[in-house]
Amino acid sequence: MDDFIKVYNSNNIDLFIKVTLSHFLFEFIHPYYDGNDRFGIFLISKKIYEKTSSILSFFIASSILKNKNKDYKLFKDTENKKEQGSLSFFVYSFLKILNEEIELLILKIKDLKALIDEIYNNEFNYLTSKSEKKVLYFLIETSLFTHFGVSNKEILKIINIKKEI
Repeated sequence: MDDFIKVYNSNNIDLFIKVTLSHFLFEFIHPYYDGNDRFGIFLISKKIYEKTSSILSFFIASSILKNKNKDYKLFKDTENKKEQGSLSFFVYSFLKILNEEIELLILKIKDLKALIDEIYNNEFNYLTSKSEKKVLYFLIETSLFTHFGVSNKEILKIINIKKEI
């Protein structure tokens, strides 16, 4: 566990290599059968979010869960006698899986962005107010990219209005 903590908190290791090594060490110390895979994935997301403040961290967590069987197999293959516990194999393979998922996410974002532009350009031509256009664009983005919705405060911020108390 000391090795896991050292790697997880290190500032001298590339972020994605760090979370990959941390993932291996944590799951190796506490194998999946005790249900800790969700906690291990949470630790990866948390570290990526701490360093990037990006929602990418949540998509990465989702992609790990989506590829759980590949992840399990990767652990098994890494522990195989042929690999002799080489973490290079694990890091390369795990990052390859993440990279594929990130590329799929980028394609999805591009498709959603094109959809946003199409809706905005074709359906809201009658709007004249800049504020209305900003709010509608923001609402379209929010409906396609989040599951959390949007608050009045966020809308007011978009149109640069301060709420009076």
